[in-house]
Amino acid sequence: MKKIPIYILKISSVLLILTLSACNSGNVGGSASNGSMNTEIQQISQSNAIKQDQQLKMSAQTFVDDFLKNHTKDTEITAMTLTMACNSFNSGTAIAGVMGKHNNTPVPADAVFRIGSITKSFVSVIVLQLASEGKISLNDKVGSYFPEYSRWSNITIRQLMNMTSGMKDYDAVLPQLSDPAFEAYMDPTTYVLNPLAKLDLLFTPGNGWNYANPAYILLGLLVENITQQKLEDVITARITGKLNMQDTFFVRNLPFDVVEPKLVVNGMLVGTYPDGSKVEIDETNRTLSWDFAAGNILSTSQDINKYVHALFKSGLILNDNEIKELTTLYSLTNGQPVNKPSENETTLFGLGVSAQYLSNNYPFIYTYTGSEPGYIFAYYYDPKTGHSVSYGVNGYPSDNDMVWYNNNILNMLNTLNSICE
Repeated sequence: MKKIPIYILKISSVLLILTLSACNSGNVGGSASNGSMNTEIQQISQSNAIKQDQQLKMSAQTFVDDFLKNHTKDTEITAMTLTMACNSFNSGTAIAGVMGKHNNTPVPADAVFRIGSITKSFVSVIVLQLASEGKISLNDKVGSYFPEYSRWSNITIRQLMNMTSGMKDYDAVLPQLSDPAFEAYMDPTTYVLNPLAKLDLLFTPGNGWNYANPAYILLGLLVENITQQKLEDVITARITGKLNMQDTFFVRNLPFDVVEPKLVVNGMLVGTYPDGSKVEIDETNRTLSWDFAAGNILSTSQDINKYVHALFKSGLILNDNEIKELTTLYSLTNGQPVNKPSENETTLFGLGVSAQYLSNNYPFIYTYTGSEPGYIFAYYYDPKTGHSVSYGVNGYPSDNDMVWYNNNILNMLNTLNSICE
């Protein structure tokens, strides 16, 4: 899928500002000189942008090659995509490896990975937009929209979004992923919400914190109820279409229903049964229906990078008030609001986003890791500089891989600071 290089968009904006400045300067007699100067500035800007993109791509390629060469021996990971981007939206992307353990086809540039729970922030964006439009309130209670779920009647929309609802997670109701049930469509209401609604809450809503994927299934259904549209159509109209995210897809059932099979990176779920025997499941085109709004998007690191920059910058898909609500952070210990992460409490949760203390040099980073059977996807965004890192792999990292991730995320951010000056 052909894309317009982002540096061209940037240069166009720069030229527009320069042109407006020249028009307002009152220097009519110097028009020929100004035209020559603008041409020179354009050439310099374009040259700098191209150089920056090249440096970013080379750096991304170095990190990807190192990971695939040295840190995948104990896993089923065969492919990685990585995008490193400056605040200016100049970016470099590297993608390497083969499509899967049993598929030696080289990974194409527009191959997609499951992004898992990063999907949740897409749902949060839409809910915040609907609230601004007066169609719902974040203080509305579940009972107003889903009276059939009496145990959840006093949970607010906001508490669903920030994981302070008290709801339990998938493990309370779903079978093991090796179960044959996952070979066919699994209605999320039938398999997840209805049985979960029969169980007591873990705590009174607002008085604790527990990561509950089903909360976002409920939010996805709420969006469909309010808009009277399918969630995938709402996502396209309000987010991916606006941002020209041409390689991002919401999957209601099977990935191959909406994406060309040759573009879906293969994911393998590897584990052991209780008796110690090995289980290996090809998740590439297995149903995602049960996860629905909690994790059903496939995308590229380029598109997710574009999305992350829009997510935290006012005026693209959210306004100032909506971003303030999105990034209000809560403690993972007691569910109460906390201003920022710290060495004592390194991770906090917002409305489908999270913030983390990485180091003294990076004390506040917006980051999220999405995990789906056979895939890991993550982003890191520094609100101080506007620099970002987005990556995906087709498998679960080993302990050694996690050490690589932790060390090299800091290296990537340092590299961005150097290149993006």
